[in-house]
Amino acid sequence: MSYVFSIEEFSTFDGPGVRTTVFLKGCPLRCEWCHNPEGQRAESEWVKSPNGCLHCGLCERFGVKRADGTIMLTQASAAICPRNLVRLSGEDYTPEELCAKLMKNAEILKSMGGGVTFSGGEPL
Repeated sequence: MSYVFSIEEFSTFDGPGVRTTVFLKGCPLRCEWCHNPEGQRAESEWVKSPNGCLHCGLCERFGVKRADGTIMLTQASAAICPRNLVRLSGEDYTPEELCAKLMKNAEILKSMGGGVTFSGGEPL
């Protein structure tokens, strides 16, 4: 099983040609400059998009306080957010499910000199 937090189809940034990029969750590093921090934990989690946030604090009020003092967002956080910015990040795929999803565009990607890139998290 692999936790995937995003599948970007028809990408032109992650390798030659037109590609499908699969972003995996689970990275042991905690780089300050991480472009996709929602990919660090190797499990599904509730995350908040910072773009458009009102900073009202409702999502945190309905979250759970961890031992280290940080707030873990919850489904209740998602339900209360006035801008709908809290979402579940991470979908579990079996290798067969992921392969079936990726194969639907295989011929198009091949004809455009592309393919599939596994990124985010720690793909190896």
